[in-house]
Amino acid sequence: MYAHTPTMYLMAVAVGLALAASVATLVPIGSRKREGMLLWALGLVLYALTYVLYGLRGQVSDFYSIVLGNTALSAGLAMLTHALLVFQQRQWPPWRIWVPVATAVAMLMIVDSGTVRRLTLGVILGLQAIALVVIVVQRLGVTVGRGKYLVIGGLLVAIGIFVSRVVGVAMGADQSVSVDHSSLMQTVTHTLGLVVLIFLTVGFVIMTKERADALNVVLAMRDELTQLYNRRAVFEALGQQLAAARRNQTPLSVLMLDVDNFKALNDTFGHAAGDRVLREIALTIQNGLRAQDVAGRMGGEEFLVLLPHSTADEALVISERLRQLINDVDCLQRCDLQTTISVSVGAAQFDPVRHAGGDELIHDADQALYRAKERG
Repeated sequence: MYAHTPTMYLMAVAVGLALAASVATLVPIGSRKREGMLLWALGLVLYALTYVLYGLRGQVSDFYSIVLGNTALSAGLAMLTHALLVFQQRQWPPWRIWVPVATAVAMLMIVDSGTVRRLTLGVILGLQAIALVVIVVQRLGVTVGRGKYLVIGGLLVAIGIFVSRVVGVAMGADQSVSVDHSSLMQTVTHTLGLVVLIFLTVGFVIMTKERADALNVVLAMRDELTQLYNRRAVFEALGQQLAAARRNQTPLSVLMLDVDNFKALNDTFGHAAGDRVLREIALTIQNGLRAQDVAGRMGGEEFLVLLPHSTADEALVISERLRQLINDVDCLQRCDLQTTISVSVGAAQFDPVRHAGGDELIHDADQALYRAKERG
């Protein structure tokens, strides 16, 4: 017993439109950061339109049922391609996305043979699905979470459907679409088509959510003004570095940096100017450190730098380099201020005997910073 083909078509239309509406509602009203959601929803609408036109076979002209129906299917895949590229913040020339659609339209308009049409269309749609897999795989390592595997799984099933149809046509099997005829081939194909649709859409939505969650974690660890680690995050990093230094018996040093005369700068030029100075200092610190070093903003105009595998002498060399880099900042060009900026720096090396934890180490660095300020 096979599934009733018109019912399968109706299910495809209903599921496609329901998923499209669901995806579209995930986009906040007025938001510019849409992650390709609206494009994905439009692709689902085109998928639903495909089955509407397929279902009208025999009731409307072949132009609408065959040409427009298959064009909508190819255009739907193009929309999904565009949506994935937007999600990945990549750009392709429009022709790379739409050439398969144009090719499908030209073939459907020119070729009269149903067999050649089905064979060529199966190849085009299969290649579009393969392109989608390639797009996802190219960013597999930088796409967080597991949603990407649902997308890949759905696409592999879709490729299997297109390949089986091409092979079936090449072997002479009847692959024509008929609303009045139910068969095992149509039942399996349309059922798997719904599975593909659900896998792709759920996977894409999960991908966007997982990336948003990961971004929120990063933002929770960052100082909003300077984009360095915030106080909580840099203390957590310090705890990890202290544990590693104890365990591996490796040196660890910290630097405390304080912007000189920052209150006077704020009073003279305003707090907005002070914020620009802090951002520039943070950027200079970040650019002047090694890959393994960690920088954070303690609050106000104070910064903490963690220097793993560094002795006190090495920390002093790094502190002097940072101090000089900050002193050399062209404030007029970089901060729009007719002034100069400088920092005082205190350094301390972790001593497993004297320092029970990070507080004691930071206290020593703070005392060194106080002495540096007294020396001017």
